[in-house]
Amino acid sequence: MTLDAAEKALKQTGPHDFRDAITHLQVVDRADIPRMAKLGIVASTDPHWFDMGPDYFGMLAAVLGEERAEHQLPMKSFFDAGVVVTSASGYPVTDPAYPLIGMQKGILRQQGSGSGRTRNRHYRLRPGAYSECPRAWHHGGR
Repeated sequence: MTLDAAEKALKQTGPHDFRDAITHLQVVDRADIPRMAKLGIVASTDPHWFDMGPDYFGMLAAVLGEERAEHQLPMKSFFDAGVVVTSASGYPVTDPAYPLIGMQKGILRQQGSGSGRTRNRHYRLRPGAYSECPRAWHHGGR
């Protein structure tokens, strides 16, 4: 629905010098990711949430279903599709909201403790993407 509105507005107004952004992209239909790139939508992500413990993931799987929970927070898919990605911390909900920890989680999908879920292909960035995550924190939204 959000992409439909952005697409309609772009058709009515034509190209412009600003970018539309969508935040809190936890559960995304995979078919929408290429559309986001085509429309120039900025994906505003919060990698601090990538380090989910088993209790948190279990709660989400109970609500979303295992398949949707396993594919949430698809930062790698955004990069792969050419979506402009920016990152933030969500402070004060995310505390501490240290950017370097967010970058580490964005790359490894886990903090140094190794407690994060890493099974799904969306959960690890491809080689070469290690520079994309810090760039998202620095100036991804341009």
